[in-house]
Amino acid sequence: MGLKKYGCMPTARMQMFYMTAQYPDLGILDFSTRGHAVFNYGHLGWTNPMPSGENLFSAQVSESDLITGSGKKLFSAVDEMMERGYRHIFLMPSSISEVMGIDLEGYAAEVRERTDVDIFTVKAKLNADFYQGAEALYTALVQGFAVPCEPLPFTYNILGGHRYSDRINHDYLAELMGRLGMKLNVDVQNSPSFRELEKLPYGQINIVTNDYALKGAEILKKRNGTPYICFHALSMETENQFFSSVAELVGMEPLNMEDDRQYEMLAEQLKNILSVTSPEIVCYADVDMLRGLEGFFTGLDYPATYLCSHQKSRYPYAEPEDVIARCGDKLLLSYDSVCSYVSKAIPIDESGLIYRIHIPVQDHTVGKEGAYRLIRSIGQQLLHG
Repeated sequence: MGLKKYGCMPTARMQMFYMTAQYPDLGILDFSTRGHAVFNYGHLGWTNPMPSGENLFSAQVSESDLITGSGKKLFSAVDEMMERGYRHIFLMPSSISEVMGIDLEGYAAEVRERTDVDIFTVKAKLNADFYQGAEALYTALVQGFAVPCEPLPFTYNILGGHRYSDRINHDYLAELMGRLGMKLNVDVQNSPSFRELEKLPYGQINIVTNDYALKGAEILKKRNGTPYICFHALSMETENQFFSSVAELVGMEPLNMEDDRQYEMLAEQLKNILSVTSPEIVCYADVDMLRGLEGFFTGLDYPATYLCSHQKSRYPYAEPEDVIARCGDKLLLSYDSVCSYVSKAIPIDESGLIYRIHIPVQDHTVGKEGAYRLIRSIGQQLLHG
């Protein structure tokens, strides 16, 4: 692996940690050596405005423990977590357990036999990226909570989300669903507790905001018959299509969508700016953001190049340094840290490499409102950047 000149995206293990640390009633146990844990409080600000960190634990195994295969410190750590009131524990995978073949699932099973603790772990390959980590974790979560039951009419779950901006965007999605008379059952990212996820099977439909949650949605569909729909709207057209699809899923009459003349006028203004300036546009993000951007630029009848920050997606994969090297005078829409190295760039997402203080301002980056902000940003960059 070569030197990462401009930084790199989180690993699978790091992403699992970021996504589980948000639940105050879920204990996170890192079974590795001293100094190996990924308890990075700066990166937690990427996902939470004020992380407490009280639910983070490390077994800190020694070389002797590794050589002899002793799990004594793991069981001791579990005992301490139980004394502090934790009944749900996530046993994090590590490069040490992967290389040495340590059976973390076996340890978890032994803990379940000895105690009443709900403990689970997830396998992660050494070269797995953040998106693969999110998918593995989501799949494990849903498998643990998906039990056959009678769904509550006109309710929905939101599956997905891993950044603080996603929390804000899920609020926007909830506003849209409210117009259809739908009630939120569980928002996995915004749930106040891990135990609340037990209500997942009661949702009538699932709304998937990230493709890594698709396997989880498929599990709920197979076990409960729960239909699901994806939400990647970043324009008036895609938002209206989403409305119609949800109405069809729950068997209600679709809303009469009125033409938004203001949106149409702003879109025409941006079309004019694009036709005059003719920029080469490069979009570099995860698959979910790229899908939204593709819908946005398709609505404007303007071409763009789409590059993905993780592997195994429908878009070509690229490293940050490759994107920076090829952009030159092109207009880049990407992560904040990548944009900082390109002269003509618009940050549309956070990489987690730049620490920020998040405040609860409803600055939506999806749907029609997200499209308004994107229109303004692109227009300002092309005319005054």
